[in-house]
Amino acid sequence: MSLQPYTDEQSAALAARAVSVALDAGAGCGKTFVLTERFLAYLDPGASAEPAEQRLKQIVAITFTEAAASELRARIRLRCQQRLAAAEPADRDGWRHLIRALDAARVSTIHSFCAGLVREYAVELGIDPAFRVLDPADATVLLGQAIDETLREALANAMDENEVLLLRLAADLDVTRLRDAIECLAEAAHETGFAAWLKRSPQQSVEAWCRVYATEIVPDALRTVRESACWQNLKELLPLMTPDDERADFIHEMRSAIAAAEKKGAGVEAFDGLRPTVQLERKTDRGGKKRLFLDRHFADTADRAKIAEEVKAVRKLVEDTPPLADEQTLLIAAEAAHRLQKIGAEAARRFRAAKRRRGVLDNDDLLTEAQRLLTDPPHQPLADDISQSVQMLMVDEFQDTDPVQTKIVRAIAGATHDTGGLFLVGDFKQSIYRFRGAQPRVFREIREKLPAAGRLPLSMNFRSQPGVIDFVNTLFAPAFGTAYQPLRARRLQLTERPCVEFLWTPRPDPPGDRQKPSADQCRRAEARSIAARLQELLSAETPAVVDDRSGQPRAARPGDIALLFRSHSDMGLYEDALREQGIDYYVVGGQAFYSQQEVYDIVNLLRTVDSRVDEIATLAVLRSPLFALEDETLLRLGQQGSLAGQTPGFKAPAGIDPTQAAAVERAAATLTRLKAIKDRVPVAELITTAIEATGYDAALLADFLGQRKLANLEKLIEQARQHDATGGDLAGFCRRLTRFTNATQPPKEAPASTTTDAQDVVRLMTFHASKGLEFPIVVLADLDRKGNARGQNAAYTPDLGPVLKLPDEDGKGLTGDGLYRLREKREEEQEDLRLLYVACTRAADRLLLSACLEDFDAPQGVFLKQIASRFDLASGALRATNDPANPAAASETAEAEPLVSVTPVAVETSGRREAARRGLDRALDSLGKGGPAPASLAPISLKQAETLYSVSRLNGSLQAFADADETALAEPATKPTVMRANAIDPLGFGTLVHAILEHIDPQDKTGAYHTQSAQQAALLAAELAPRYLLKNAEAAADEATKLTQQFLLSPRWEAMRRSVRLEREAEFLLRWKTPKAGPRCLLQGYLDAAYCDESGNWRIVDYKTNHLEDGPASLAQAAELYRFQLSLYALAMERSLGISPVELVLCFLRPGVEVRITWDEAARARAVEAVNLAIAASSGEDSRPLNLIALV
Repeated sequence: MSLQPYTDEQSAALAARAVSVALDAGAGCGKTFVLTERFLAYLDPGASAEPAEQRLKQIVAITFTEAAASELRARIRLRCQQRLAAAEPADRDGWRHLIRALDAARVSTIHSFCAGLVREYAVELGIDPAFRVLDPADATVLLGQAIDETLREALANAMDENEVLLLRLAADLDVTRLRDAIECLAEAAHETGFAAWLKRSPQQSVEAWCRVYATEIVPDALRTVRESACWQNLKELLPLMTPDDERADFIHEMRSAIAAAEKKGAGVEAFDGLRPTVQLERKTDRGGKKRLFLDRHFADTADRAKIAEEVKAVRKLVEDTPPLADEQTLLIAAEAAHRLQKIGAEAARRFRAAKRRRGVLDNDDLLTEAQRLLTDPPHQPLADDISQSVQMLMVDEFQDTDPVQTKIVRAIAGATHDTGGLFLVGDFKQSIYRFRGAQPRVFREIREKLPAAGRLPLSMNFRSQPGVIDFVNTLFAPAFGTAYQPLRARRLQLTERPCVEFLWTPRPDPPGDRQKPSADQCRRAEARSIAARLQELLSAETPAVVDDRSGQPRAARPGDIALLFRSHSDMGLYEDALREQGIDYYVVGGQAFYSQQEVYDIVNLLRTVDSRVDEIATLAVLRSPLFALEDETLLRLGQQGSLAGQTPGFKAPAGIDPTQAAAVERAAATLTRLKAIKDRVPVAELITTAIEATGYDAALLADFLGQRKLANLEKLIEQARQHDATGGDLAGFCRRLTRFTNATQPPKEAPASTTTDAQDVVRLMTFHASKGLEFPIVVLADLDRKGNARGQNAAYTPDLGPVLKLPDEDGKGLTGDGLYRLREKREEEQEDLRLLYVACTRAADRLLLSACLEDFDAPQGVFLKQIASRFDLASGALRATNDPANPAAASETAEAEPLVSVTPVAVETSGRREAARRGLDRALDSLGKGGPAPASLAPISLKQAETLYSVSRLNGSLQAFADADETALAEPATKPTVMRANAIDPLGFGTLVHAILEHIDPQDKTGAYHTQSAQQAALLAAELAPRYLLKNAEAAADEATKLTQQFLLSPRWEAMRRSVRLEREAEFLLRWKTPKAGPRCLLQGYLDAAYCDESGNWRIVDYKTNHLEDGPASLAQAAELYRFQLSLYALAMERSLGISPVELVLCFLRPGVEVRITWDEAARARAVEAVNLAIAASSGEDSRPLNLIALV
């Protein structure tokens, strides 16, 4: 009996009884509802005469988290109550009995289920039945102690026995990294095959590495190369080439290598054959280099540029998989890894022994002991009993199980594995926990082995509006291939489409003399864009979401919004931006509890109380808000002797401030009291006593985020209570906290939360934390962030054995560690794709995708590359795709209505300008509130006034002066510049060219710089031309593109972009006092470009777009007319920076020629005289005619 209709897919999943089911449940498709209904279907009193309590013992439901288990139990209870209310009178007793028995329902996480099994059969397993489950943080401490003990002993023995290998490793890696490597291997000691590898030799490791390289790494690399677009293009372009005799052999070798790589079964030899042949140039017999592709080899010279690009791209793909290292390097790496594996195994043995002595098991032990119970031959009768007692095993989120968990599930299902005793729910697209050992392929493997009747889908999405679903299907169907099950929207579209928005923030100007903005600066700019956009959404009255209760569209509220991130790193920048906009928020989860200052303060307090020699802790706690001693006071105390040695009886030094003297006396009294009771009271009481004596809690509340800090303090006290409950002492708690606060990778412990889910605030969390949740509006931030590379320098896998990264390995080829990293990189990229899918499918009504972008055509990171593969980042338009082998792609929408909108974001100004803007904002805000005007805004008196002269507009029309001697001041006989009579405004055109050259990126990122910069010039010209020209902007853009592309190929630009410092469009303001008494002047101008080479020499460059139609004479005359302008630029550089340029260069862009102007003492004197004459003429003090020529 059901109280609501099922979809066809739900009905099929609930009706399948004779066969086990693997349900492929898409995001938001109601899998928990199906699990609940299937659980109740087995318990329905009308379906069996067996008592409810008995049937309840026969069904086990396993979830991934405690929260999911609680939700499933609550839903089961609610549905039972609904069934009871709707049941016939004859069935009501059965439902009542079932509800009373629900507390005993076996619904739990895999760890809780295994803990119950291990405790029930503890005697048979040789385990203390009263064992305690060790907290993960305590397990970390215990393992660390075992590792430290083992490593100290191993190093001591190595020194006694002169063991060169281990001593060399300690020297090369340093002890910290050596310890970290041993920890990685100790943690892997329980994994499959670890013990067998302890008995193998380093030579066997080398053989295994060679085998993996040949059978997995190279075939995958070849597949990647062959499936790439650049490979296909290269094959098509090579036949168009007609090489000369000098290059024929080289081209033949390249064609042969490509053909060999195309063959079925091609391996290492074919792949390695691509390395020397797929090149742009080859070495000659004489040691020189010969370019392989020249224009004359092609009927169409454009093909030469194309083939060069494709060769570079193919070469990059080949180089992504380096060759194996030589035999000696491989053997050295294997010997080192085996030596550390033995130390790691010994540390793991000591860790197990320590746990046995304490009567504790950690979470890994619960799984391994349960697996031993269910799979070891001696326990087979017990395993059979356990399997037979479970008639139905239900597992949620099966894609997140690891190999050990999978073995446990198979063993419990036993003989009913295929025949109805197993109900698995999973979705390989949502497997995002590789760092916990999850293997998404496991779910697909088990699913494929089941009969077709048990391989069922669940694709009707109840969460998101169609606009979101269409975007998700379009984005991910091609990426996941034929295994992708397109989602179908159950909801109607009630808000405006598009529901998906691109919010790309342009890269901000770099601060100071930096060529590029920092990553923090980019994220800060993006954060401000997001916060401003959210403020717009929250302020708008337009319905943006659908209300859960009424089902009607309404305006957005803060509680509707979630900001999701790859990691917690840099989340604070986004918090700052939300605060600036006045948007309330809170951070969900996190892992930085042990990095909070309040935790450090208490750790230092406890270490000071526990020790008389901890000088650093004593200094830190006296300086903290607990005692608030000033640095001067601490210095004076230190002059009296050791601070730690003085406590608790130190005295206030003579002559210090009375307030500080009182603080010293209070600190001494408090520490004296704490030291007196430290061995007689629990640690939690010791902390609370210190807080009461110092008022530390009040001090925290007065700080920024005081409530959160106080909550963290309470959380630390609760940890102390738990430590006290286990019989721990102060020294043990100090060691535990010190290890966590000093660790390079502390435990992932979230800071205390002061906000509940019910509050109407924006939530910030990671992609992982959002799994299983949904929000009306989701913002995916920092999408250009690259994945975190594996930081550990050792690892273990069953096929590679132990691997270790040695410091001098780079550049020598792949060892076991390199193979492991290549494999990890591929797996991480696949998981990043799944992570993006999970994040996108959290959105119910609206999805915003955000990043700080530098180049739409060169997206960074897996996330943006995937989005760019389906959508044009600049316009949001859907890219065409032709993939007949992928039927899932048929789900792509064919509607004319776009799936994505693009919200424009203004370019953020440079750091200096931004600081000035904020200063002005603060000043205006002060004036608006009736406050005094800052000095910078104070009125300027007439006596202080200075006349401002523009270099280009002095006296209203000056662009350039002729040389300021008497002969040059006469009117020229001929016109120096002749303007073309065309329709393009010369002033606007000159401004456009200058703007393009200002924004061209001088950095080489791709290895194909000139092609990239030429494309960038064309894009900038098209974008900027409408800003500067009211008419014929398109023609101006074409002409500007030609001029700038020509200049970008010049030696001058090459010198500029390779300079150590390059300034473009640099404004200057030069104070000037004429010889005659008169008003002071300010000369304002802009340097087109100035750059400093590696020798420290500066050069000034000025661009000119003049038409010079009279040949060399016209060029020389125009250059002479601009002499004064460049001379004034040189004076500005000398007077403002104290630097004299070595060269002044006029670049006439149309003819593509340069004119160098001499700068020496004589030129300097003439320039000063010319400025004085020009100012005098402008102010009316000099009546002599001045040559004012407006050259644009």
